[in-house]
Amino acid sequence: MLDGPLQDKTILEADSGGSRNGVDFARWQVAYVYDAGRRVTLDCHDGDGATSVAISVETRVKTCSYNKSKKGGVVLRCQ
Repeated sequence: MLDGPLQDKTILEADSGGSRNGVDFARWQVAYVYDAGRRVTLDCHDGDGATSVAISVETRVKTCSYNKSKKGGVVLRCQ
């Protein structure tokens, strides 16, 4: 999760996170990024890091969350 474009490399630390019942999770409060006139960018990588894609979240969102189960399922949601 980045504050601004990928090339700026401004990484946002999660506001909360951990592991519960075999699921790793993290949550970011990001409304302030949009309030400052910037955008959140998602920097996504596959399991081995060989493929990546950067997605700029154009629409203002308040939070983003990440959940990854030990079985490999991943959910990333911004709302």
